[in-house]
Amino acid sequence: MTRTYWQWLLLLALVSHVALAEETKPATDDSEKKVFRSVGPNGEVIFSDQPSKGAQEIDIPPPASNTYQPVPVPNFTPYVPPSKPTNHNSANNYSLFYVSFPGKEETLWADTGEVTIQLMIEPGLQPGHGLVYILDGQAIPHNGLSLLQTNVARGEHKVSVEIRDNTGTMVLTTPPVTFFVRRPTVKK
Repeated sequence: MTRTYWQWLLLLALVSHVALAEETKPATDDSEKKVFRSVGPNGEVIFSDQPSKGAQEIDIPPPASNTYQPVPVPNFTPYVPPSKPTNHNSANNYSLFYVSFPGKEETLWADTGEVTIQLMIEPGLQPGHGLVYILDGQAIPHNGLSLLQTNVARGEHKVSVEIRDNTGTMVLTTPPVTFFVRRPTVKK
């Protein structure tokens, strides 16, 4: 490596040392804050914190202060499900009924195509009532609060859930939720 490279490296080390010393202990006199540059008898450039014959004082700016400003976080309003059933039929007593997962417009990474749909219902399912999950227009009877669907294709999907009575009549339905599935592509 060239001599100039080592000279700059030495200057950088000296400046860092001066800056570090300035931060860690208060200066007792002005000579601790000065750096001098001189040329030796063989033509090499010498940097020092001590003045010597023919040395020039180098003006070193103070180290930059931390000017980090946190980025303001926008107000986030989480989805709050309706507190009343979406169907105003007075025959039902459900206070909460909505798809809790996936969220509205949510993108799911489903490497194997498995998607779980979760439901919130309060109070629990009443006697004589059953659940029917509607995924992309296909009815899937299932009385659990979550449904695992396999081999769901990539792209946009819509899901809603219905409560039906023992005659198959719809008692209540959730608002439809649109979500997206991303799956890896295997190129041939």
